[in-house]
Amino acid sequence: MSRKLLIIQQLQERIIEIDEEIEKLNRDRYLYSSTIRELYREQSERSSDSEEELSELSLEIILPESELKPKPVKSEKKKTMMMKAQERQEALEKARAWAL
Repeated sequence: MSRKLLIIQQLQERIIEIDEEIEKLNRDRYLYSSTIRELYREQSERSSDSEEELSELSLEIILPESELKPKPVKSEKKKTMMMKAQERQEALEKARAWAL
């Protein structure tokens, strides 16, 4: 049983790492998109043929919905995942006890 718990814990930690990596990539994407917009704005201001360049260079920047929502603190997310795992484990143990 402890081997299963160890595997569960390792998988939960891996999920947390993946979530953190996704957040980092989203932040990078937002930064790069902002940089593109700023550079494009500067280019448009310098250019006298701005209408022509607007048609040539079309940028579509889409921010994911997760950027708009407040992000939970990492420790809170980890605690929540651990609590859910413990609740599932307790439910499983109760079911086994009833089966016996």
